[in-house]
Amino acid sequence: MSSSSIGKKLATETDHFRFRWSLTNTLLSFLHIGFSGDGSTISLWHDRWHPNGVLYQTYGHRIVYDAASNLQAKVSSVIQNKEWCWCPARSEDMVEIQSKLSLIQIKESDKAVWSLTAAGNFNCAATWQHLRSKQIEVPWWKLIWFQGAIPKHCFIGWLAMKDRLTTKDRLLLWGINVDPVRSDWDSIKIEVMYSALKCKFSIYPHLNSMLLSTAGSVLVEASPHDLFWGGGRDGEGLNYLGRLLMRLRSEFLGESSTSSESSCLAV
Repeated sequence: MSSSSIGKKLATETDHFRFRWSLTNTLLSFLHIGFSGDGSTISLWHDRWHPNGVLYQTYGHRIVYDAASNLQAKVSSVIQNKEWCWCPARSEDMVEIQSKLSLIQIKESDKAVWSLTAAGNFNCAATWQHLRSKQIEVPWWKLIWFQGAIPKHCFIGWLAMKDRLTTKDRLLLWGINVDPVRSDWDSIKIEVMYSALKCKFSIYPHLNSMLLSTAGSVLVEASPHDLFWGGGRDGEGLNYLGRLLMRLRSEFLGESSTSSESSCLAV
């Protein structure tokens, strides 16, 4: 391997280490994770154990020399007999660091501490309260967010309350020339109605029996008030309700026939 290749490899590994070190410390800072204990596993310069944060990030590389230490040092290197044992302060930064050591408890073993709670344990509610941007409480929030609510539906409801749904009527208000009705709106209405009818006639046996008793007959919704669902035969309507009932009847009769054949085969 040539010297240039070795140099490139070392540079890549160094950059990778710096990236990982930077990312780790950024996450620790963002997540408010601290450390406490006897210091045997805690980095003196790269972990968040001091009230001033990560010392290397706060004060830079010079602080390592001021403390007569090294980058790999642990917190335990400045503790003896459960007491702080730093070298005499040789800079204002060292004076600042040592002035806050009395706030730190030296314990038996190291552990991670969640600084957002008094007990040091992770809590979703406390973390959310810290991270979120607090706004004025709106009177309709209980309509959107409640126990058992589906998050997707809550989000859509929130957009609707804020009048931020990109509906076609909203596009029309903006002056955009669009058809206010979806091209597949009729087919959607039909499928929704069919699902509702199937659910209702499946739940109530007497309705199911009444429907099956009309086998062979043409079902007509003759209401003149809705020519889409009714207006059958002489009303010059589409009679979609009658059509759906006949479709449902055929489905129920088919299921009944299949069930009877299965019973005969079983016998």
